Amino acid sequence: MVTNNSGAPLTLDPPSFPSAGGSLSPWSVSQNQCPATLPTGYVCTISVAFTPTIQNFVSGAIVLMSHDKKYTSVVQLGGTGYN
Repeated sequence: MVTNNSGAPLTLDPPSFPSAGGSLSPWSVSQNQCPATLPTGYVCTISVAFTPTIQNFVSGAIVLMSHDKKYTSVVQLGGTGYN
């Protein structure tokens, strides 16, 4: 869930998934119910899908950043791929 507690409308950049070493991220946004600009006090949901390419534990993160780069939120992710 994403909540705007900033006291002003907040314009968000699209969610991103930083990857290490240039590899493709197994994480993707499966559903984004958040508008580009969140009104004050607004709550919305971003759902994440995990599509592993290896049989092992994979860690990652989703990054939400305001357009003006003033507010950033990082949520750590983890999942295990099986064959």
